[in-house]
Amino acid sequence: MTYIDEHFPELLSDQVEKLLKYQKLICEWNDKINLVSRQDIGNFLKRHVAPCLCINRVLSFPVGAQVIDVGTGGGLPGLPLAITNPSAKFYLIDSIGKKIVAVKDMVEKLGLLNVNVEHVRAEQISKKFDYIIARAVTNLPNFLHHIRHLKKDNTRVFYLKGGDFSKELKNISKYRLYNVGEILDDESFSDKVVLEIFNE
Repeated sequence: MTYIDEHFPELLSDQVEKLLKYQKLICEWNDKINLVSRQDIGNFLKRHVAPCLCINRVLSFPVGAQVIDVGTGGGLPGLPLAITNPSAKFYLIDSIGKKIVAVKDMVEKLGLLNVNVEHVRAEQISKKFDYIIARAVTNLPNFLHHIRHLKKDNTRVFYLKGGDFSKELKNISKYRLYNVGEILDDESFSDKVVLEIFNE
Protein backbone atom coordinates (compact mmCIF):
# COMPACT_ATOMS: atom_id res chain seq x y z
CA MET A 1 0.00 0.00 0.00
CA THR A 2 1.37 3.41 -0.96
CA TYR A 3 1.20 6.58 1.13
CA ILE A 4 -1.51 7.82 -1.26
CA ASP A 5 -3.65 4.68 -0.83
CA GLU A 6 -3.34 4.99 2.93
CA HIS A 7 -4.18 8.69 3.23
CA PHE A 8 -6.56 9.19 0.30
CA PRO A 9 -8.83 6.11 0.29
CA GLU A 10 -11.49 8.12 -1.58
CA LEU A 11 -9.44 8.10 -4.80
CA LEU A 12 -10.48 5.83 -7.66
CA SER A 13 -8.12 3.01 -8.65
CA ASP A 14 -7.37 4.56 -12.04
CA GLN A 15 -6.50 7.86 -10.34
CA VAL A 16 -4.05 6.10 -8.04
CA GLU A 17 -2.57 4.31 -11.06
CA LYS A 18 -2.05 7.64 -12.83
CA LEU A 19 -0.41 9.13 -9.74
CA LEU A 20 1.96 6.14 -9.65
CA LYS A 21 2.69 6.61 -13.35
CA TYR A 22 3.29 10.32 -12.70
CA GLN A 23 5.84 9.34 -10.04
CA LYS A 24 7.61 7.09 -12.56
CA LEU A 25 7.66 9.84 -15.20
CA ILE A 26 8.93 12.50 -12.80
CA CYS A 27 11.75 10.16 -11.75
CA GLU A 28 12.72 9.65 -15.40
CA TRP A 29 12.68 13.37 -16.14
CA ASN A 30 14.47 14.23 -12.90
CA ASP A 31 17.49 12.33 -14.16
CA LYS A 32 17.69 14.87 -17.03
CA ILE A 33 16.61 18.12 -15.38
CA ASN A 34 16.07 19.16 -11.78
CA LEU A 35 12.29 19.16 -11.26
CA VAL A 36 12.20 18.14 -7.60
CA SER A 37 14.86 17.73 -4.92
CA ARG A 38 17.03 14.67 -5.55
CA GLN A 39 16.76 13.97 -1.79
CA ASP A 40 12.96 13.71 -2.04
CA ILE A 41 12.60 11.76 -5.27
CA GLY A 42 12.44 8.39 -3.50
CA ASN A 43 9.58 9.71 -1.37
CA PHE A 44 7.85 11.65 -4.13
CA LEU A 45 4.28 10.53 -3.43
CA LYS A 46 4.52 11.42 0.25
CA ARG A 47 6.66 14.55 0.12
CA HIS A 48 5.22 16.17 -3.01
CA VAL A 49 1.96 14.62 -4.21
CA ALA A 50 0.18 14.16 -0.86
CA PRO A 51 0.41 17.85 0.20
CA CYS A 52 -0.97 18.88 -3.21
CA LEU A 53 -3.91 16.49 -2.82
CA CYS A 54 -4.73 18.16 0.50
CA ILE A 55 -6.26 20.97 -1.56
CA ASN A 56 -9.01 18.49 -2.48
CA ARG A 57 -9.86 18.26 1.22
CA VAL A 58 -10.57 21.99 1.53
CA LEU A 59 -12.43 22.62 -1.74
CA SER A 60 -14.36 20.79 -4.43
CA PHE A 61 -13.62 21.95 -7.97
CA PRO A 62 -16.97 22.27 -9.79
CA VAL A 63 -17.47 20.84 -13.27
CA GLY A 64 -15.82 23.08 -15.85
CA ALA A 65 -13.87 25.12 -13.30
CA GLN A 66 -10.94 27.03 -14.83
CA VAL A 67 -7.82 26.51 -12.71
CA ILE A 68 -4.36 27.99 -13.26
CA ASP A 69 -1.22 26.56 -11.65
CA VAL A 70 1.34 29.39 -11.56
CA GLY A 71 4.98 28.27 -11.61
CA THR A 72 4.10 24.60 -11.99
CA GLY A 73 7.73 23.38 -12.13
CA GLY A 74 7.43 19.61 -12.47
CA GLY A 75 3.62 19.79 -12.54
CA LEU A 76 2.90 20.56 -8.89
CA PRO A 77 0.28 21.04 -7.61
CA GLY A 78 -1.50 21.02 -10.99
CA LEU A 79 -1.01 17.45 -12.21
CA PRO A 80 -2.11 15.60 -9.03
CA LEU A 81 -5.18 17.85 -8.87
CA ALA A 82 -5.94 17.41 -12.59
CA ILE A 83 -5.69 13.62 -12.21
CA THR A 84 -8.13 13.66 -9.29
CA ASN A 85 -10.49 16.31 -10.76
CA PRO A 86 -11.03 15.26 -14.39
CA SER A 87 -14.09 17.51 -14.86
CA ALA A 88 -12.14 20.72 -14.11
CA LYS A 89 -9.86 22.44 -16.65
CA PHE A 90 -6.25 23.01 -15.60
CA TYR A 91 -3.81 25.48 -17.14
CA LEU A 92 -0.20 24.87 -16.06
CA ILE A 93 2.37 27.60 -16.68
CA ASP A 94 6.05 28.15 -15.96
CA SER A 95 8.67 30.61 -17.15
CA ILE A 96 11.33 27.88 -17.49
CA GLY A 97 11.02 26.23 -20.90
CA LYS A 98 12.74 22.92 -20.14
CA LYS A 99 10.35 22.28 -17.24
CA ILE A 100 7.38 22.91 -19.52
CA VAL A 101 8.80 20.44 -22.07
CA ALA A 102 8.88 17.82 -19.31
CA VAL A 103 5.37 18.61 -18.07
CA LYS A 104 3.93 18.51 -21.61
CA ASP A 105 5.48 15.08 -22.10
CA MET A 106 4.04 13.82 -18.80
CA VAL A 107 0.57 15.20 -19.59
CA GLU A 108 0.61 13.40 -22.93
CA LYS A 109 1.79 10.09 -21.45
CA LEU A 110 -0.77 10.35 -18.64
CA GLY A 111 -3.53 11.01 -21.17
CA LEU A 112 -4.80 14.09 -19.33
CA LEU A 113 -7.28 15.77 -21.67
CA ASN A 114 -8.21 18.40 -19.06
CA VAL A 115 -4.73 19.98 -18.95
CA ASN A 116 -3.09 22.68 -21.07
CA VAL A 117 0.56 23.53 -20.53
CA GLU A 118 2.32 26.70 -21.64
CA HIS A 119 5.76 28.29 -21.39
CA VAL A 120 4.71 31.76 -20.27
CA ARG A 121 4.96 34.15 -17.33
CA ALA A 122 1.82 34.90 -15.32
CA GLU A 123 2.12 38.61 -16.20
CA GLN A 124 1.69 37.79 -19.90
CA ILE A 125 -1.71 36.13 -19.47
CA SER A 126 -4.88 38.13 -20.05
CA LYS A 127 -7.46 35.47 -19.15
CA LYS A 128 -9.10 35.28 -15.71
CA PHE A 129 -9.58 32.08 -13.71
CA ASP A 130 -11.94 30.61 -11.11
CA TYR A 131 -9.07 29.19 -9.05
CA ILE A 132 -5.40 30.07 -8.77
CA ILE A 133 -3.09 27.47 -7.24
CA ALA A 134 0.65 27.42 -6.62
CA ARG A 135 3.31 25.82 -4.51
CA ALA A 136 5.73 28.25 -2.83
CA VAL A 137 7.00 29.77 -6.08
CA THR A 138 8.04 33.03 -4.39
CA ASN A 139 7.21 35.06 -1.31
CA LEU A 140 3.53 35.87 -0.84
CA PRO A 141 3.60 39.62 -1.65
CA ASN A 142 5.39 38.89 -4.96
CA PHE A 143 3.02 36.04 -5.78
CA LEU A 144 -0.09 38.13 -5.13
CA HIS A 145 1.33 40.96 -7.22
CA HIS A 146 1.95 38.65 -10.18
CA ILE A 147 -1.52 37.07 -10.12
CA ARG A 148 -3.73 40.08 -9.35
CA HIS A 149 -4.84 40.48 -12.99
CA LEU A 150 -5.83 36.78 -13.23
CA LYS A 151 -8.57 37.10 -10.61
CA LYS A 152 -12.30 37.53 -11.01
CA ASP A 153 -14.34 38.98 -8.15
CA ASN A 154 -14.96 35.49 -6.76
CA THR A 155 -11.65 33.78 -7.62
CA ARG A 156 -10.25 31.54 -4.89
CA VAL A 157 -6.48 31.40 -4.34
CA PHE A 158 -4.73 28.43 -2.74
CA TYR A 159 -1.00 28.46 -1.98
CA LEU A 160 1.03 25.59 -0.53
CA LYS A 161 3.63 26.91 1.87
CA GLY A 162 5.98 25.68 4.59
CA GLY A 163 8.06 27.10 7.42
CA ASP A 164 7.58 30.44 9.16
CA PHE A 165 6.12 32.99 6.77
CA SER A 166 4.26 35.12 9.32
CA LYS A 167 6.02 38.28 8.10
CA GLU A 168 4.68 37.68 4.59
CA LEU A 169 1.12 37.68 5.96
CA LYS A 170 1.36 41.10 7.61
CA ASN A 171 -0.28 43.01 4.76
CA ILE A 172 -2.80 40.28 3.89
CA SER A 173 -6.01 40.89 5.81
CA LYS A 174 -8.18 37.94 4.74
CA TYR A 175 -6.81 34.41 4.68
CA ARG A 176 -7.29 30.95 6.16
CA LEU A 177 -4.68 28.34 7.02
CA TYR A 178 -5.27 24.59 6.70
CA ASN A 179 -2.53 22.54 8.33
CA VAL A 180 -1.28 19.73 6.08
CA GLY A 181 -0.12 17.69 9.07
CA GLU A 182 -3.63 17.76 10.52
CA ILE A 183 -5.28 16.91 7.18
CA LEU A 184 -2.96 13.91 6.70
CA ASP A 185 -2.73 13.04 10.39
CA ASP A 186 1.05 13.07 9.91
CA GLU A 187 3.23 15.17 12.23
CA SER A 188 6.06 15.26 9.68
CA PHE A 189 3.99 17.87 7.80
CA SER A 190 3.19 20.02 10.84
CA ASP A 191 4.98 23.05 9.35
CA LYS A 192 3.19 22.83 5.96
CA VAL A 193 -0.07 24.57 5.19
CA VAL A 194 -2.61 25.13 2.45
CA LEU A 195 -3.15 28.88 2.55
CA GLU A 196 -6.40 30.27 1.16
CA ILE A 197 -6.20 33.99 0.34
CA PHE A 198 -9.46 35.86 -0.04
CA ASN A 199 -10.06 38.78 -2.38
CA GLU A 200 -9.83 42.12 -0.64
